[in-house]
Amino acid sequence: MAKIIVVLISWALNKQLGMITLATNIVTVMGKNIATYALPDIPLTVLTTAAKRLQDAYNARKNGADAKLEYTKAAAAMDALLHTQATYVNYTAKGDEAKILLSGFDASTNARVKKPKPGATSAVGTNTPGGGLLELSVAKVKNATSYIFIIFMDVVGEVIIGRNYVRTTTDSIIVTRGKTKETVSFLPIGSKVTVLALAQNATGIGPAGPSRTKIIN
Repeated sequence: MAKIIVVLISWALNKQLGMITLATNIVTVMGKNIATYALPDIPLTVLTTAAKRLQDAYNARKNGADAKLEYTKAAAAMDALLHTQATYVNYTAKGDEAKILLSGFDASTNARVKKPKPGATSAVGTNTPGGGLLELSVAKVKNATSYIFIIFMDVVGEVIIGRNYVRTTTDSIIVTRGKTKETVSFLPIGSKVTVLALAQNATGIGPAGPSRTKIIN
């Protein structure tokens, strides 16, 4: 059986400089091949702005709690944009390796057997050991390869779930590609946060589990 050629997603959220490099390459290469990619789901100007935001946030990441929070948000935003653009390239190229390479992404010839989309998670376990730390945990979900933790700051908004991204309608911190245990730092002491989790795999993202509210100390 012929192997399926797909976009190769080759960055991790904790390697933000790799995301910046990938986004910059997509802007350069896809911009030269508008005949193939005339109307990308993520406009190239948006990717350019997101790459600059993440680069600036990376450079300033050690300048206090606000800078650390901006770094986390900029990385999560870039992660979502790159996954959305990868999906666009996949359905536009339709397995044509040459077309994939014209997008700025690399191509992979590794056929993957898709697992069913994971189900909902349990409520998130929370612990606040002090100093603005929030420790998160969730029970393992069948077929899940990673987890998304959403931390609403004060106002709880709507969660918008795409095939491979999550967005919220109010201010929040989103931890993507997480493990069953994660720690978030530099949260404002005394603030009230509401936390929920979602499980994900290559097929997509499952529904959110029950939320839990906590006061940061």
